[in-house]
Amino acid sequence: MFSATTRIVAAAAVFVAVAAAGLGLPGAIAQEISQEQLDRVAAALPEAPTAQPAQARKLLIFTLCQGFYHDAIPIGTKAFEMMGEKTGAYEAVVSDDIEVFAPDALAQFDAVCFMNTTGTLFERADLRESLMAFVKGGKGVVGVHAATDCFYDWAEFGEMMGGYFDGHPWSAADTVHVKLDDAAHPLNRAFDGMGFAVTDEIYQFREPYSRETLRVLASLDTAKTDMTKDGIKRTDGDFAISWCRAFGEGRVFYCSLGHNWEIFWNPQVLQHYLDGIQFAMGDLAVDTTPSAQLSAEAVEQSQAEATARALEDWLAALAAYDYGDNDAALHALADYGAAVIRKPAEREALATGLAAVIGREDASDAARLFAAKQLLEVCPALTQPGTAAPLLADPDLSETVRYALERNEDPVVGRVLMRALRSANDPMVRVGLIHALGHRR
Repeated sequence: MFSATTRIVAAAAVFVAVAAAGLGLPGAIAQEISQEQLDRVAAALPEAPTAQPAQARKLLIFTLCQGFYHDAIPIGTKAFEMMGEKTGAYEAVVSDDIEVFAPDALAQFDAVCFMNTTGTLFERADLRESLMAFVKGGKGVVGVHAATDCFYDWAEFGEMMGGYFDGHPWSAADTVHVKLDDAAHPLNRAFDGMGFAVTDEIYQFREPYSRETLRVLASLDTAKTDMTKDGIKRTDGDFAISWCRAFGEGRVFYCSLGHNWEIFWNPQVLQHYLDGIQFAMGDLAVDTTPSAQLSAEAVEQSQAEATARALEDWLAALAAYDYGDNDAALHALADYGAAVIRKPAEREALATGLAAVIGREDASDAARLFAAKQLLEVCPALTQPGTAAPLLADPDLSETVRYALERNEDPVVGRVLMRALRSANDPMVRVGLIHALGHRR
């Protein structure tokens, strides 16, 4: 359809040659995407759209670079194409032809995705006016990673996108920690209310970046990340990772993750992008109130709500778990348990949920054993006879719980062990309990 359209075709190996004239680079760049990498993308894709499209949607993925060329462009483009096809959320059209921004051509799309684009992509005033009219008139824009490294000579683009790239103190080899600034926000649902670690190139931004205009969704967790890197310019500790905003009648979603290829087979990040795309297209309505206008109480409430929903989902997944199943929820519960060990209210909610899983007759031995092990992390709950005694009397769980309790010097534990001994019917369980009591003298 467009004279310079770049198509990426899945095969055992995919080679994409991009003309140097379109990249500002000498020679030609050849990219190879292996079948193994495509399989990783396919396995990580969301199963369905978060919101059912109101109508057939079309996404323009624009890949032109006039500055630095990111070699993740082909894999990112293919991932987004596959995501639209699998979920039915949209049809993707890929192009690096600037004529696609002419009003008549652009009108067919619901949103434009700038896929790691860099430099001044076009100077023509008519095309710039067309893009602004497209977004302000009610359509959407999605920015991936280097989309903030564009159009430094066009202030309105920077305002629309939300900021300009100002260096990356954290390189592609650095593992950083990300916190959720708005944990309950629908565009953050992929992360289950929890921050996460990621290895990728992390940007910092300069004006017009501001929380006065943007709803910041996630940002660098400076308490857990190396802040001694050269090139750090911001003094306020505000290193946003993703955000959304209203722009005129339209919508903008940006996420800086996307330098490394692995980002495009990360299930959580792909879900985050899908939700951002659906927001930009108008199918997923979300609150875009700028972060600076939110009260501390509202942010705290958002985190509490997101955590409660996530905990409920994790426990439900644990209750249905058996050996060989997807264990993502188990890892999430373990991380959450470590995070709340010194938070009594949250710890008690976790302990109650784990005890409920243990008490379910339909739960597998694998689920109940994992729940018992996690319950050991909240020992105050285990010292309650009504909680610990049934676990100690259970042949499948007794050894795990007993080994933890017999080293606990709390006098209550002795009484718990005695109560379990009186109720245990299994001979080996009784022997183990007697041994634990002997160990405690």
